[in-house]
Amino acid sequence: MNQTQDVEGEFLADDVISDTLLELITRMFKEQWPVLTSTVKSLDTWVEQNPKKSEIPRTIGKHDFTIGDITEQRAIGTFHQWKVQRIVDCYQQFDEQQKCLVDTFLESVDGLDSMQIHIKNRLSRVNNKLVTLN
Repeated sequence: MNQTQDVEGEFLADDVISDTLLELITRMFKEQWPVLTSTVKSLDTWVEQNPKKSEIPRTIGKHDFTIGDITEQRAIGTFHQWKVQRIVDCYQQFDEQQKCLVDTFLESVDGLDSMQIHIKNRLSRVNNKLVTLN
């Protein structure tokens, strides 16, 4: 990772994405995005209940997640909202032509609705800690 290496192989022509990768991306939107959506909603609730706190804790409770046919619980990691903000911000900055191309792809992997998430309480990192921007 820290050393330069020669790239072996070729990229697929016309930026084609392999079917096996498309299946993985579709599964990520099905299984991972609900966790991200839940995190954003839970953080909104936390901010409303803690209006005088600007520093956000690493976790704010638990929520369900599902992988395949198994549903369990996990900690709500607030850092995940900071990461998803970057994805949504990238998507939102596209012009209409770019968004049309991306939306076509997102529809093919059941991810278009996921990109419409509204992040009310945006986060920033200050001195390696998460804080609200509001």
